[in-house]
Amino acid sequence: MIRTFIIALQLLAIAASVGVDAAEVRAKADVLCRPAKESLHYDCVITLTNARTKAPLTGVTLMVGAGMPSMPMAHNVRPVKAEAGSEAGTYRARLELEMTGVWAVRLDLSGPLRDRVVSVLRFEDDKAAPATAASPTQKGHTHANFSAGEPGDRRRPAQVIQVVMREGDGKMMFIPDRLEIRKGDQARFILRNDGLLDHEFVLATTEENIKHAEEMKKNPNMKHDDPNARRVAPKRMSEIIWRFTKAGQFEFGCLIPGHREAGMTGIIIVK
Repeated sequence: MIRTFIIALQLLAIAASVGVDAAEVRAKADVLCRPAKESLHYDCVITLTNARTKAPLTGVTLMVGAGMPSMPMAHNVRPVKAEAGSEAGTYRARLELEMTGVWAVRLDLSGPLRDRVVSVLRFEDDKAAPATAASPTQKGHTHANFSAGEPGDRRRPAQVIQVVMREGDGKMMFIPDRLEIRKGDQARFILRNDGLLDHEFVLATTEENIKHAEEMKKNPNMKHDDPNARRVAPKRMSEIIWRFTKAGQFEFGCLIPGHREAGMTGIIIVK
């Protein structure tokens, strides 16, 4: 009986120590990426350390993926397994992105330590550096910053606005192409594509849409399905519920290559 009691105490002590260690260990990651020879390919070196002791983390399985905080549902990179580097705690992985811009690099650790670390970087043609425009506020999460407000709440009252997409007389258009909304109001956009081609509705600033449209030219098959953006097939409908929390002038545009140039833009004045 005494021997059994002692063994039980020993097992409890081991379990308690493992639990404490696991709770205390958090990973810290330094991510350095450089452009590879191939366009939109980046070779990344990740250094993992114990956030408390600064000791290198070795023997972990590391999966590296990425997503765009501004378009979290549309632009995601399938995770790849990183290879251990020559120095303790270093790992190497190659990322193939869809476009340049701000990407949240997700590091998922498993094995002796399970954790997720997110590093937000701005990837350009000739370099990659930490981004300050958007950063994770909680471990394992990133939050998109939308210029025109924020995703709406279906449970709240909303102004219903129907927007028709179509082509005609060599042009492409939204009807209506000018809207006025009060700051703080919520709108439910009913998007109806009466045309013969796919069209998009992307809500942002003019500057953001112009920049994004240039990136779309490099990736013409990319489709948007995000809180502030929808692609709608011919003779189909979709919707966006949006709350306008900021005053100013914003734009809705179709970013499919050639459509913006054909006149497919509209403006929203928020007062």
